[in-house]
Amino acid sequence: MITLNIELSREDYFNFYYYTVWLAPGKKAAAIKSRVKTFALFVLAFTLIQFAVSPHDFNFFFFYTLLVLASIYVLPLFSIESSCRKQSDAFCNDPLNANFFLRSEMIISETGIFDKASHAEVNYRWNGIIKKVETAEHFLLYISGSQAIIIPKRAIKSETERTALLELFGKHISFDAEVGHLVKE
Repeated sequence: MITLNIELSREDYFNFYYYTVWLAPGKKAAAIKSRVKTFALFVLAFTLIQFAVSPHDFNFFFFYTLLVLASIYVLPLFSIESSCRKQSDAFCNDPLNANFFLRSEMIISETGIFDKASHAEVNYRWNGIIKKVETAEHFLLYISGSQAIIIPKRAIKSETERTALLELFGKHISFDAEVGHLVKE
């Protein structure tokens, strides 16, 4: 059994959110593909309209329309981190989410993960973890596509504790949750 004292920070939430919506395998590629595909369809439609209306004249309206479409569909891909930061800040600044950042005691044992805070107690069974991700600063144990148990590595106080935690993960988290998300599209 391992007991960790957890107090999530704004940066912890941002790192979780940014990973979940952008850095997770397949997320970035899917977003880029969707945006570029939509942009290409609009370009094709406007090109067909342009040449159907006046096949021999170049229309500056057509050119400006393509620039506007590019700014709407393609350029935002270069500001994903900034957008995620704004959405993360909105979550963190909402008083209704204050409980998310309160100190809790997380007990990780053979039966699962028990998280106890001043406002709630939650018990997670190992078979409820559908995906495990290790980042440089966190362990993210997903219980749904957008919800995870966030364990900051700074809460792990010793190498012995880290080893015991990894052993529990290895013993109780399914192989599919460990690596399945890395091979799925």
